[in-house]
Amino acid sequence: GALLARFLPLLLLLPLTYLAPGLAALWLRLLLKATEAAGPTCIKLGQWASTRRDLFSEAFCAHFSRLHVRVAPHPWAHTERSLRQALGDDWGRVLFFETREPVGSGCVAQVYKAFASPALLGDGDARGPGEASGAGAVAALQELFGALGKPRKAPGSLADQALLERLLLPTTDPGGPQTPGRAPGPRGLVPVAVKVDLRYEARNLEHFQRNFQDVTSVRFPTPLRPFVTRDVLVETYEDSVPVSSYQQAGIPAELKRRIARLGINMLLKMIFVDNFVHADLHPGNILVQGTSGLSLGHKVDVCDPLVAAVAPTLCPLRLVLLDAGIVAELKAADLRNFRAVFLAVALGQGHRVAELILRHARASECRDVEGFKAEMAALVTQARKSSVTLEKLQVSSLLSSVFRLLMTHKVKLESNFASIVFAIMVLEGLGRSLDPKLDILEAARPFLLPGPMARA
Repeated sequence: GALLARFLPLLLLLPLTYLAPGLAALWLRLLLKATEAAGPTCIKLGQWASTRRDLFSEAFCAHFSRLHVRVAPHPWAHTERSLRQALGDDWGRVLFFETREPVGSGCVAQVYKAFASPALLGDGDARGPGEASGAGAVAALQELFGALGKPRKAPGSLADQALLERLLLPTTDPGGPQTPGRAPGPRGLVPVAVKVDLRYEARNLEHFQRNFQDVTSVRFPTPLRPFVTRDVLVETYEDSVPVSSYQQAGIPAELKRRIARLGINMLLKMIFVDNFVHADLHPGNILVQGTSGLSLGHKVDVCDPLVAAVAPTLCPLRLVLLDAGIVAELKAADLRNFRAVFLAVALGQGHRVAELILRHARASECRDVEGFKAEMAALVTQARKSSVTLEKLQVSSLLSSVFRLLMTHKVKLESNFASIVFAIMVLEGLGRSLDPKLDILEAARPFLLPGPMARA
């Protein structure tokens, strides 16, 4: 009812934007405000929609891209209260804020730039599974479901929790002037966040770090223990640039292609090698390092608080992934099925796709099995008429058609299965904007086929 009351007037006003084009910008601003006020679910949908420049207008995507970084913030009083509850009354001896203004905000998060106390960095326990990286970090505050700045509510359903958002952004160099009244000279910036249970996110970050410890092209922030609680997560800051900065005109095409390739290979490894998938890969959670050949990543030994400066070091091109609070894993049988489905699509075997889905569906009331197989075969055949590149294959359109077919025939997928499909859809939007000719199936060959066949 509340959503209908919020969005119905805008729907009724939509035809006026065609009669008076000058009203279009105003209508988009009102739609954005309504989306922000409608809560995290609608904000999450808005974040996804803003990546689909092939589906929505340039003006729409430009307006809604602010949902990745600039959702209406809650007041500082709530930030201070959350820090006090999590770190105690002496939290000011641990973290020092340059400003009370957040550097960014997501659907239920705010991000602040803060300095870590030298005592924090000098504590041998204040570290993750490896050395903390980044002389800088930010402080992010997160709360549970509801409007930003509202008191904590009772935990919602797992589906609600999966929509919680945290945003971590790189900002200015920490070597600037100190805010009056603040302690001078702390050695690190720290991110702090409040979510349903940030201990879960910290474990996910450490899991991803182990999975990618031998992959120099992908990086994750390091949680700094023991400053990891249910409500606050302290982690390293990664000096990076949002990937959306590389979607613009004027960026060298070769650099765009390399970034797109890194993103696709990263996701394929998560799915087919690790079976541990970051399920919130919108552009606000993907940063880029090393595009200039040098990086001020500031690798710092957390046990040495006396480090005052670190010389710039060579840094490879790599992606930095934030907000690991939403992940997807498949059971062994489901992973084998997902791999088989992906391969069957690659080979144009529509009937095989239908058989695999029916065999492993969570529930099926399909009364026309042969009809379902025939329609699925037609969908896959249509998609495979030309070379399967992002330029020629509308992956989202294909997947949407598959989901419609599943609903028509009352076939239900496992939720994590659907989450991974959704992750592929979101990354397709990013891949299309960076490199429309990127061939997903070619990139997937090493993950799907035995060695000799993968090279064939």
